[in-house]
Amino acid sequence: MVSLGSTRRAPKKLRHFGCVLLLCLAAGCGGQGKTGDSPADDAVRTAPSPHGAGPATLNGAIVKGPLRGAKITVHRVDTDQILYYDPANVDTAATSDDRGAFLDLRLTAPVSAPLVLVADTTASTDVSTGVRPVLDQLVALITNEHIAQALPVYATPLTTLAFQLAKLDPQSRRSPQAFQAAYLDAGRRVAHTFPLLDESGIDILNDPPVPTPATTTATAQQRVLRHRLIIEAFADVLTETGARSQAVGLIASTPADILSAVALDVHSDGVLNGYAAKRRIPTVVPDLFARSVATLKLPATTIPLSSLPLYIDRESRWVGAPSLTPYARWNLDVTGPLAVVHPPAVPPDDPLNTSAIQSWTLRWPATGDPVTGYVIYFGAAPDAVFTEVLWSKKRSGTTDFTASFDPVFDFNLRPGDQGCFRIRSYNDAGLSPFSSTVCAVL
Repeated sequence: MVSLGSTRRAPKKLRHFGCVLLLCLAAGCGGQGKTGDSPADDAVRTAPSPHGAGPATLNGAIVKGPLRGAKITVHRVDTDQILYYDPANVDTAATSDDRGAFLDLRLTAPVSAPLVLVADTTASTDVSTGVRPVLDQLVALITNEHIAQALPVYATPLTTLAFQLAKLDPQSRRSPQAFQAAYLDAGRRVAHTFPLLDESGIDILNDPPVPTPATTTATAQQRVLRHRLIIEAFADVLTETGARSQAVGLIASTPADILSAVALDVHSDGVLNGYAAKRRIPTVVPDLFARSVATLKLPATTIPLSSLPLYIDRESRWVGAPSLTPYARWNLDVTGPLAVVHPPAVPPDDPLNTSAIQSWTLRWPATGDPVTGYVIYFGAAPDAVFTEVLWSKKRSGTTDFTASFDPVFDFNLRPGDQGCFRIRSYNDAGLSPFSSTVCAVL
C-alpha cells in the first residue's frame, strides 16, 4: 500500500530527490582508432570544391576524433517522428573511411534539404587514439546551404547537442524548414556556451574540426585546434558525468543521456546551470563543465588535452596540409573553463510563507525481484491526467522506499490545491499496472 504523509518544515533553497528525474531523448557520440601515420596515397579529406562534387553529393567527416568505420545514413526530416526522422526510411548510406571521412555520398534525386545525417558509431574507432567512441551516435543536419554550396558536413558531439536542442524548440515541429531554423539557432547557442568557441567566432555547424588542405594559415589552424579541443573536452565531461551518475544509481546516466540533459538545461533558460523548469537535473553537474580545459583528457584515455596539437599535426600530414605553425601550436589556450556555467538565481525570501507549507512524503514497501525500480506519477485529481515526475532505482536490500516532494516548488501548487500520486514498478519486461491513488490537500 502507498501512503502519503505530511510534515511541516523550514524552506530549502535547493532540494535533491532520492530518485531520478526522467530525462529526455538521447543522442550519441563517438571516437575511432589507429595510432600510426597512414599511407600517403590515402585520399585528401577536405571540403569539396564547387566543381568537385555535384549538387546531389555530399562530402564530410564523422569527428570526435576522426571516426573510422561509422555507419552513415541520411534521412528526410519528418517532424511527425519523435526523432525528427524515420530510421527505417533511408535516403542513402555509407561508411566513414580510415580518416573518418565520407566522399561523394550521393543523395537520391530530387534533393530537398534539410536532411538528417546519422552516424552509428558503435562499431567505429577513433583514428587518433585507437579507442571506441564514448557516444554511440552522432547527428548533423544537412541544410540548404550545404547542398547549394557543396559544403562539407561534419557530425560531432557539438552538432549532436545542437540537434537535440533544436528538437526542444516548440516551433520546430511546424515544418522541416522550421526545424532547420531551430537547428541553426541552436548551433549559435551551443557555441555561446563554450567560451573558446564563442571568442573565436567558430561556427560549430560548418567550420572544420579536422585539418584540410585549406587550413594553411596560423589563424585557420588555430580555429581547427580550438574547435576540436572543445569537442574532445565536451565528450570527456560527458563520460565523467556518466560515470558519476552510474555510481550513485541514476538511470539516465550514459554519455548520450547526459548530452540530452545538457540540451534540456540550456533550452530551459538559455544557460547551463543544472536546472530545467526550476527543477534540478541530477545528471548535469555544472562544476564539471566549469573545470579548466587543462584538467581534461582525450575521452576514454589518460592523454591530456594539451597533447591535442600532436594528433592534429599527424592528421594534417594525412591530408597533405602544412604542419601546425608554432603560433597555432603554442597559443592553444587550455587554462580557461570548458563552459560558461550560470548558478541558479537566488529565490526571493519566503514569498509564499513556505515555512508553513507541507512536505509530502510517499512511503511504500519495496517489492521483491524481478523489480528494477519504480516510477512516480503526479496528477491534480484522481481522474486527472497523470505525468511521470520521478524514476527510482531499487537498491539491493531495500525494504522500504520513500520519496519527498515540495508541493510549492515541485508542482507550483497553492494553499488549498490538491495533489495525487500513483506508482508503477518496472523491469526489463516493462511497467506494472498502477498502484492505488493517494491524494492530499495543501
